[in-house]
Formats: sequence, structure tokens, C-alpha cells
Amino acid sequence: MVEVMSKSSGQIVEQTTHIFDLVRYLLGDVKSIYAVANIGLTTDVPNYDVRDASVVSLVFKSGVVANITSSCIVEAGGGVRLDMGEQGFREMVLAAKEAGYRITPNMNALGLDYALPEFRRMWRHQVADREGNKLGWPGTFPGAATHAFAYMRPCARAWREHLVKKIVEFITEYDLDAAYLVS
Repeated sequence: MVEVMSKSSGQIVEQTTHIFDLVRYLLGDVKSIYAVANIGLTTDVPNYDVRDASVVSLVFKSGVVANITSSCIVEAGGGVRLDMGEQGFREMVLAAKEAGYRITPNMNALGLDYALPEFRRMWRHQVADREGNKLGWPGTFPGAATHAFAYMRPCARAWREHLVKKIVEFITEYDLDAAYLVS
């Protein structure tokens, strides 16, 4: 990413635009938008003047609300991770709901684990570069996803239908309030 706004359209255009495209494609037209961003958290880069972090809330005509966050302040491989397995997740959801919290887990919207049976049906929808090489996430650096996964094309109807079905099943099975899609 370019650190100077005059040479860049900023973080949302450079990094998060695909999330906006995917959410609009899946959820339809937006009725209202609220956004807030800050600048000044990154102090060690000369002439840095792009937004460090932003949150955009979209209210769709269907009534669905989506929040999209972007941040340039987290280093690659950093962040927080919690692995707890299915039963641990179920217990955490129940405890959080009993305490009055809403649960919105992060879900990768463009990745499909190569080891899952679904990949054998969806392989043709994997993103490829100009030379035809299939693209994916290696899952090799510290803090990376446990498993490597394929990048899937959100424009492929079969992938979108599969993704929406899985999201609905997940939200329904665990009685979640929403899902936060990331790419």
C-alpha cells in the first residue's frame, strides 16, 4: 500500500474494496451508510497521511446491517487468535448470549480448505493468475491459518451459493447474530 494519499486512493480502495463488492453482491442495494476513520496512529513512516483504521456500517434495503473494518496498523501475521474447537465454541456462544452479548464471528469469504470434500466440487472456481496458476493461502508463516486454502472467485455462482448456504447453516446451528466476512 502507498502511504501517501495523493499517490493512492487509500486503504479502503486498495485493500477493502473486494469486501464491499462481495457484500453488495450478496446482500443487494444499500439504504444508508455511516463511516468513521482515523489518521495518526502510524507515526514511524515519513509523510504517512492515509487512514490508519476505519469502520463502515451499511444498512441494506433488506434490513441487514453489515460492518466493514479496515486497519493498516496490524502487522502481517499478528493479531489475536483463539482456537477452541466445536464444543468450546458452542459453550462460548451460550455463555456470551447469557451475559447479553451478540456474537458475530469472522469468516473467510474467499477461502476454501483444500482438504475439504467441497473443494473437489469447487476447484474450477479457484482464482488463477494470468498464466493459469491456481492461487491460494499457504498458511506457512507464524500466526497464519492452520491450513492452506484456495482463493475462490466470488463471481462464480456455484461458489456464492455454496458460501451463502454454509454461512446460513453456521449462523443457524450456533444461533449467531451475524457473520463478519473477511477476505
